[in-house]
This record gives sequence, structure tokens and C-alpha cells, in this order.
Amino acid sequence: MKLRVVGWVCYDDNFPEGDNGWAARNAIIDDIRKNKYDFTGWHHQEGYNCTPLLNDGKKYCYSQRGWGDVMAEAHGDFDAMGYAKYFVLDEVDEMARLMRHDTFTRPKPMWGKVPPVETDLNETFELQVTQEQFDNAADALEIRFGDYKDLRYLYKGDTLVLVCGDKRAEYTVTDAERKHFSNKRKRKELLPEMQSEDRAVAKRASAEYNKSTLVLVVKLAKPEK
Repeated sequence: MKLRVVGWVCYDDNFPEGDNGWAARNAIIDDIRKNKYDFTGWHHQEGYNCTPLLNDGKKYCYSQRGWGDVMAEAHGDFDAMGYAKYFVLDEVDEMARLMRHDTFTRPKPMWGKVPPVETDLNETFELQVTQEQFDNAADALEIRFGDYKDLRYLYKGDTLVLVCGDKRAEYTVTDAERKHFSNKRKRKELLPEMQSEDRAVAKRASAEYNKSTLVLVVKLAKPEK
């Protein structure tokens, strides 16, 4: 999907809501990284112009925890509790800091007209796969990727072309969602560090393990002839 952030609006502004899918999430993360934004789920919901508007004309609204998860990943934190630093307030002075908008890096207000809504955003992705992946896609109309760096913008309606040797198969994507699946090899490798009495070491190892369990699951349909 050729999605990108075109501006930032208020949570309750009169725009249709997007479905917070895989491609939109990554478009938002990339805009946060590009502009070095750093603000909480409270700002996202209650602050001024902290809700992303994408070129499909939709605003993307999250819960405070959900936004914390997006912000944490944008800053390279894949720990299961990474969202907490953008959501949990431990002390009274932290609440005061939260209320002072100038302590966070936030988007500038949109001035002038809202950019026009763009259509025809679907894309075609071509990917080399193993024989097992190729066969599973044909049989189950599903394929999983542990390495998905080239598929961050893949989403519903896009075309996925799978290549295996001299064979090619074309599918329409019906869904793309990242999920956690256990990784026994990685767990065995990291377990000593995950059980370390050094909290920093244990946290870092746990975050690395959590990241290793993330798999992109793509649902497919055979294209209409």
C-alpha cells in the first residue's frame, strides 16, 4: 500500500477512521522516526494535532496503550512492556511533566487545506520464497515471514507474486498481520541472559527474544480471472 502520513490532526476531528492495519502502522512509525517525534498516548488522544492523518484521507486512532506500543517500536523498543514508558505515570511530577506539552517532540499544526484524498494505493510485491513457502501458499492460501523488512507496506488489496526457481504464482492479499510465535531455538540461546540477576541484561535479552517471535502472517486469495 502506498500509504504515508500527510499531516497530524486532533483525535476527535471529523475524519473517517482507518483500521490501524499493518501498512498504516509502519507508515506512522516511519513518520515518527523521520521527524523524531516523542509523545505519549495521552497526547495522542487528548493533545493538539497528535493523531496521524494518512493520504487515504483517514485518521488513525489508538488506545493510549496502543499508541505507546507504536511509539515504542518507532524508537526501537520491542520489549513487551515497551509501551509503558509512553503510558504509565509513576509519580505526581511525571503527571506534571506529561501536562507540559513542550517537554515532548510533537508534530506542528496543519495550516491551510487538508491534502486531497489519494486512491489507487495498491502495490505489487515480488518475493523469492522457499519451496515449502510456495507450496503452503498454494495449499493453505497463507504464508508466513520471519524476515519482513521488505513487506512493511504490504496490506489488503495488494498483489503478492511468489517466485520459486522457475515457478511464479500471483495472489491477492486479503490480510497481513504480525503475530507472536514461539522461537524455541532463540529462547534456548537467550535463556541464561533472560534469567540474569542483572536487570538490564535480562531486559535486553527478553526484548531480543520478543522481537525474534514476531512473524508476519499473510492471508491470500487467488486473483480473479
